[in-house]
Amino acid sequence: MAPGPKPGMPRRLADLKQLATALELYFNDNNQYPIWTSGCLETPGNPLITGLTTTPPGIFPAFFTDEYMKTIPKDPLPNKYCYFYQSDATGANLKMAAYLEKDTARSLNDGGTEDNYYEVYAGPTGSGTVININDTALNNAMPGYVPPLPTVTLTADPTSITSGGSSTLTWSSTYATACVASVGWSGAKPLSDSGSVSPTITTAYTLTCSNTTGSGESSVEITVSILTTLTLTVPNGGESWGKGETHNITWTSTGSITNVKLEYSSDSFSTANTIITSTSNNGSYSWTIPDISATTIKIRISDVSNPTINDLSNANFAIFNSKRAFITSGTHNGNIVAWATELGVPNSNGLLAGDNVCQYFADHATPSPLGGTWKVWLSSSQGSPSSRFNQVTVKYVNMNGQTIANDWNDLIDGSIQNAISYDENKQTKITGVWAGTTVNGTYATNENNCLGWTTAEQGNYATCGLSGWVDGNWTHQPSRGFGCPSTFSCSSIYCFEQ
Repeated sequence: MAPGPKPGMPRRLADLKQLATALELYFNDNNQYPIWTSGCLETPGNPLITGLTTTPPGIFPAFFTDEYMKTIPKDPLPNKYCYFYQSDATGANLKMAAYLEKDTARSLNDGGTEDNYYEVYAGPTGSGTVININDTALNNAMPGYVPPLPTVTLTADPTSITSGGSSTLTWSSTYATACVASVGWSGAKPLSDSGSVSPTITTAYTLTCSNTTGSGESSVEITVSILTTLTLTVPNGGESWGKGETHNITWTSTGSITNVKLEYSSDSFSTANTIITSTSNNGSYSWTIPDISATTIKIRISDVSNPTINDLSNANFAIFNSKRAFITSGTHNGNIVAWATELGVPNSNGLLAGDNVCQYFADHATPSPLGGTWKVWLSSSQGSPSSRFNQVTVKYVNMNGQTIANDWNDLIDGSIQNAISYDENKQTKITGVWAGTTVNGTYATNENNCLGWTTAEQGNYATCGLSGWVDGNWTHQPSRGFGCPSTFSCSSIYCFEQ
């Protein structure tokens, strides 16, 4: 024989039926049910006890009166359960619920846990479809309701990423009132949601959700693979290095690389020349430039243990076993800043303007650009060749290939071997040259040098050199100052490759 209902069930069903009858009488008299958001009938001060005090007296009276129902019914176990009431905002519909220890054909499982069942009464005006009793509100209204422990589900998609990637965490919970993140993340979290994370190392994420009974948690780990890379930073294109000079090859790396190999090539690595077979992966290597001359040099760096991990210079750079110098084919008065402006190149001060004028003529040489980086042989209070030039150990040559000096020290010893008398187009040019620079490459202070090469006003002077000379007069005629407005005595500038 199937077990019958527990002792509390008949009383609850009877109370619910009596309430339903009285509420329909109330509806017939007032054209609405008592209006109340939701709660237990015995809750002090609820509208079924007090009536609607915010409306004119007598229009919506209290329900628990001699006229409808004198006594507020209570559940047989009042310390654990109650009779639950909920209406819509206008009182047109209602639902009531009473707890049953056992499911029956007459009960409706409208809330609670799998072991809790409720007999639900819906008013005949359509309440069954209009009002949906909130399970959480129903359970929490029960005085002795003990919610189950929360359950938490936390997932990651994907669970494995490479450094710099991201993963989406998705989580949900049941029976929880609050959730808090820990370990790889932190802070309060919604009861269910999703969000993107980008860990840089393998990281675990934990979510703990709780209620008055206790807590539950879920964890997930995202594995991060560190991408192994090499990135060459210097030389990366455009540099101009000379034979015998020492320069640092620099790079960055990620992942686990112990040693690297360095090579150079002038033919995009159709052939390669070894700089060093293996050196520590410390980000820098000091290289003494070999005796070669090419403008199409690139460096390659590779992992010794896995050569497929490598990087090249982004563009060509140049290595010369000599540095070139020319006199500009163009001419101008002593206002070099104005000259740069006319050519459309930067002109923030006289020396930088001169550098950019030199670079302009080198880049516009015929029949082809010269390449390389160029600076002007000019001096002012802002600097001089001795403070601004790369003091190289290779030869300086003119554009006809003739040696000017064996190296920097030879250039500033008071004389040069052959005159700087060829322009960027390899045409002979003998003229006065704006310089303001002594034979040792320093600032000639005996003239104002056209106020730092910024003016061509009358009354301003500068010292000049002569492009056809090889003694000290090539750069400095110490007994003569030349007027800045003129292009008769001085008109061009010397340009040196760096």
